Amino acid sequence: MLDPSGKVVLSWGKKGDQPGQFKYPSGIAVDEQGSVYVVDGGNGRIQVFDGKGVFLRSFGTRGSGRSSSAIPAASASSGGSSMRLMRATAAYRS
Repeated sequence: MLDPSGKVVLSWGKKGDQPGQFKYPSGIAVDEQGSVYVVDGGNGRIQVFDGKGVFLRSFGTRGSGRSSSAIPAASASSGGSSMRLMRATAAYRS
């Protein structure tokens, strides 16, 4: 997370396939309640965190079956809620 001046004030996650871990994150959205949705493209899912980076849930699985998804490219919501979409980049250190 960045403050208004662009300074990093909070970050979370590391490379992997477990909850809270990422493989090629490619997008991020924040809903009106402050939940953070991260497109985890390499793992074929979207992960949801609270505003402090605590993992809440994920949805989608990598694959081509009925309940799976190809690499997600964006997250969005319909109905009464809205999200601000932003691009994300990531660098991993071992």
